[in-house]
Amino acid sequence: MARVVFTAVFFISITTLFAFSGTICAKQDASADVPSGAVMFFNLAECPTGWLPLENARGRVLVGIQESGKIGAQVGTALADQENRAVGKHSHVINDPGHVHRINARRGWTQNGSNLGVADYSGNTERAVTGVTLQETGAQEGTPAPYLQLLVCQKI
Repeated sequence: MARVVFTAVFFISITTLFAFSGTICAKQDASADVPSGAVMFFNLAECPTGWLPLENARGRVLVGIQESGKIGAQVGTALADQENRAVGKHSHVINDPGHVHRINARRGWTQNGSNLGVADYSGNTERAVTGVTLQETGAQEGTPAPYLQLLVCQKI
């Protein structure tokens, strides 16, 4: 006669795993399978046991590293709690080298109906610029998207 063993595994959270086999129930530490240095987001007030807050992640967007990039590099100014930084500090470039106008003119002189002469003129006006200027906008570096704040923890 063959014996049938019922096995079911329920993942409750990153730190709790319940395994059922027949009528036996055993609680195991699921975080034991998570390698040291792993980073996770938690919707908790404190990091679970065996995890510490990743302080460098506070107020920052986490981005995957490029090949040969520097792990842990920080760029820009971190957001404050619930900060809505609508536009980051930026500027625009204007290239206004000025402009000239070409003039081709013919002028004739007369006196008492008599033609005294004709003069042709061809040339350029003096160089002029538009005077357009731009002002810097924003007070902080960066332009974040809408976000959800969660606790970022690193496995010890």
